[in-house]
Amino acid sequence: MDASFARLAALALLVFSGVLAGDVRAGDAEDEIFRDGFDVVNLPAGSIAFSDETSQYLDQIADSDYRFDALWTDFNGDGCHDAWIFAHADPATSRLWVNDCSAAHQLVLTGNDLVHYYINPPELPRGSGWISLLDFNGDGRQDFWTRDAATPAARYVNATSAPAATPFFSGKETGCDDHCVQVDIDGDDRFDIVREDGTVRDALDGSTVAATIDSANYRGAADIDGDGWTDLVQPLGGGYWHNDQGVLEWRAVPGLTGDTELMLMVDFDNDGDIDLFTIGQTQNGARLYRNDANAGFTDASSGSGVEAIQFQPWWTGYGNVTAGDLDNDGLQDIVVAGDRYSPSVSLLRNLGGLHFQRLDLDLGDSTAGSESGKPRAALADFENDGRLDLLKTQAGSNAGVWRNTTATGSNRWMKLRVRGQGLNSDGVGADVKWYAPGTNTLLAHMSVQVSNQHPQAWLHTGVGAHAKVDMLISWPHGGPARRFDNLDTDQEIIAWPASGGCIIEHWSPGSGWPLAAPANCQ
Repeated sequence: MDASFARLAALALLVFSGVLAGDVRAGDAEDEIFRDGFDVVNLPAGSIAFSDETSQYLDQIADSDYRFDALWTDFNGDGCHDAWIFAHADPATSRLWVNDCSAAHQLVLTGNDLVHYYINPPELPRGSGWISLLDFNGDGRQDFWTRDAATPAARYVNATSAPAATPFFSGKETGCDDHCVQVDIDGDDRFDIVREDGTVRDALDGSTVAATIDSANYRGAADIDGDGWTDLVQPLGGGYWHNDQGVLEWRAVPGLTGDTELMLMVDFDNDGDIDLFTIGQTQNGARLYRNDANAGFTDASSGSGVEAIQFQPWWTGYGNVTAGDLDNDGLQDIVVAGDRYSPSVSLLRNLGGLHFQRLDLDLGDSTAGSESGKPRAALADFENDGRLDLLKTQAGSNAGVWRNTTATGSNRWMKLRVRGQGLNSDGVGADVKWYAPGTNTLLAHMSVQVSNQHPQAWLHTGVGAHAKVDMLISWPHGGPARRFDNLDTDQEIIAWPASGGCIIEHWSPGSGWPLAAPANCQ
């Protein structure tokens, strides 16, 4: 495609009743989506460092009975990330620290008597762990979905009255009692639920969305063949379910393995295709698969460095794997919670070309006893300095707040909140690529995902030393593709597909995310 794009002239300053201020820009409507011919840049990775600053940021330490999950949340919708530890044995002892959104970003303990993140009675449905954060009913507020091993699990309905208010959950509804995938299969901009038994139903009314696929399997959701429709990756079955506009068709991938839910679907080599990382308990631990375009996966594990990660029975399976660009070089690094007992979180730095280096960092134990807690972790830039910070379950302080202190040098960053269509307010399934200005040189590539592995629904990536970038957003299921040219880096952006596409630039958190597109973008 011609690197010179016809630029729309509209550039306006928008102020939402004093709630936020930012530059509003329309995008170029592009029917063609860049998929081939990338000039891939692998920028050198710097040293990655974290500092345990739990005592500096938590206003008080409060333990949980059997801490089970660690998540950065934004239940009150103010745009600042809060710290949440979910308790397994007694969810009433879960702990939420709300970010005060000040310059100090103090995390303030806010009790269940105010928030209602645990509601009992009734006992059922209940939550015991493995949390997924998503707005499943499309009202713009972040709900959460728990899992339970043997009984109906709960999804909690966020009813916070206004942005920046104390978060409040009004009730709970029946969720899933097994491993479930939250995904829009049929492209109606509503979440569907793919259960472990293979049934596919609408998340709100329970109606059948697609024919039942094979039973009892772990699956992950991502558009791995680049057609704009979210597929279901099923490593243990040796393949994936290709989503052909709502019809799921099985495609075998010889040599594909993995028998746990510990999987990542990420473009690790910045070639424009989604690769796959799995951790199996019987297949030699971690495996890395290159997507050779259109989901033709090739095992790239040997010599990649992922062999350093091994499955530990009764430990790793309770952990999670997530990805993030920790040094802002444009390459997604891997965070593994639970591949060893101490320290409980491991980092694999992405060196480019599908090669990783395990870092010798002590990120602290998860628990003081092998069965009194399990390792979980999440990434977000909670204090808005442009670097992804780590929250984890931690012995001694319950929550471990590890601030990213990496010396990123000239590397710059960008944050993006994609607003979707219909009830998919989080834009789940959208695909985003960042380019060197006026070129097809791919600097970073991410997709909006949700799962209990804690992928980033609100994207954060580095772009190397580039002060300006072009950004291409492809909304899912045949939605529009919009390219926004010559954007400043080191900023946060909110994007909508409305009309020709529009963005708010230089958005600052504190008073609430806008849900609807600005009036001049309608």
